[in-house]
Amino acid sequence: MFALPGPTQSLLLLQALGVAGVLARLVFSGLFRTYRFFTGYLIAVGAQMAAPWIWNESSPAYFRAYLTTESVLLCFYALVVMELYSLVLKGQPGIATVAKRYVCFGLAGAVFLSLLLVEWEQAPGQYLERFLIVERTIVSSILFFLLSITAFLAYYPVRLTRNTVFYSIGYAIYFTCKAAALFVWNQRRNTEALDHLALAISTACLLFWAVVLSWEGEAKTTVVGHRWAPGDDERLLRQLESLNASLVRVRE
Repeated sequence: MFALPGPTQSLLLLQALGVAGVLARLVFSGLFRTYRFFTGYLIAVGAQMAAPWIWNESSPAYFRAYLTTESVLLCFYALVVMELYSLVLKGQPGIATVAKRYVCFGLAGAVFLSLLLVEWEQAPGQYLERFLIVERTIVSSILFFLLSITAFLAYYPVRLTRNTVFYSIGYAIYFTCKAAALFVWNQRRNTEALDHLALAISTACLLFWAVVLSWEGEAKTTVVGHRWAPGDDERLLRQLESLNASLVRVRE
């Protein structure tokens, strides 16, 4: 394995334990059937984290492994957000269908825009440089859709399973940290402190999921939205149901 600073190695090891812990929790509780894309994402993360222990950082094999796993992770980022939309909007199928359609169109547009940026940005000669241009554009779009579903959770008092609430809020924090670290790293800045902070927060999210996700959490429900004005709950839910019914009729 290539040499890393002591704190970074410790955080990466702790993060690997967190990934293993969440995977174990999902598998042994049977939740992997509900959170299929999240489970696949964690497996891909584990594969990427294993690469530095197998190949030297400067070797062509490591470079190929990194690009392969990072491409797979990009796909899973999008799939996990789609999964979140399905879970959060489970009771509003009309809204869920339209929302997921916008996510697909948005990501397709992000891919097209990133390819244009590859052509227009200066000094994109190296393959890795081109890949990073595409990656940061797609990640920006995924982050927008993720924050949108988080805002929906905060505003509308919809009843969700406890697992869905923990999964959604945890992933919003987790992915935001990952995205911030990626954007700064892409700028080739000295960001050791930020890297450590992002690693620490994302590791905390993994350990949080490993503790709180459970089979019982699929049966327990809670409401998190619009806590600052509980008197508006019924009005907001009527608006939501009306919008959903209209979209269902349009689909039919």
